[in-house]
Amino acid sequence: MAGTHLGRGLLLVGWALVLAPAALRAETAAPDRDEFMRSLRAAEEAVLQEERVAREEQQRNDPETAPIAKILDETKIDLDFTDAALEDVVGFIREYARINIEIDQRVRELGLAEKKTTVNLKAVSVRSALKTVLGAYGLSFLFDRSVLLIVEAASAEELPRTSAREPHGVVELPVPEGTSPDEADRVRETLKKTRFTLCD
Repeated sequence: MAGTHLGRGLLLVGWALVLAPAALRAETAAPDRDEFMRSLRAAEEAVLQEERVAREEQQRNDPETAPIAKILDETKIDLDFTDAALEDVVGFIREYARINIEIDQRVRELGLAEKKTTVNLKAVSVRSALKTVLGAYGLSFLFDRSVLLIVEAASAEELPRTSAREPHGVVELPVPEGTSPDEADRVRETLKKTRFTLCD
C-alpha cells in the first residue's frame, strides 16, 4: 500500500537528495545538513499522513471495523473537562459513543492513563475528539477487531492489528546521479533516523 501513497512525500525529498552530496561533503556544513534532514522529516510525515488517510478509508470499508468507523466519523460530541484524568475522559467518550475503547497496558505502565488533561471541544466528531485528547500525550488509537485500543502513537503507526492495516515499511530512494560511493555512504548515515534509505 505504501508504494501507492508516496507521491507527494517523494516530491518533497527529491530536491533534498539531489543537494545531499554537496550538503554533506564537509563536516562543517551543519545548516545545509539540518535543512536536508528537515526536508526528509517533512516528507516522512507527508507519507505517514497519506497512509493514515488510506487506513481510515479501509476502516470504513472493512466489514469488521466499518460500524465503529461510522460512529467515529458521524457521531458528534462535546467535551468539557478541567484537570481530569485521561482515563476519565476516555471513559466518557466510551459511554457516549457506545464503543469499546481500551487503554493498552504499556500506556498504563507509563502513567499516562492518570495524566490530567483539560479539554473543551464543541460538536466535533468522536474521531477528532480522540485525536485531540490523545495527541497531547503522544498517544493514538488503532483497531483491534471490534475494540479501539489506545496506544503510543509510534505503535499505532507500526503494528498491524487488523486486516485493514498494512505496515508502511521502508521507502527506498535511488542514489542521485553523480554521487560518489563516499557521498552515498554519508547520505545513508544521515537517513538512518528516518524511514528512507538509498537503494543500490
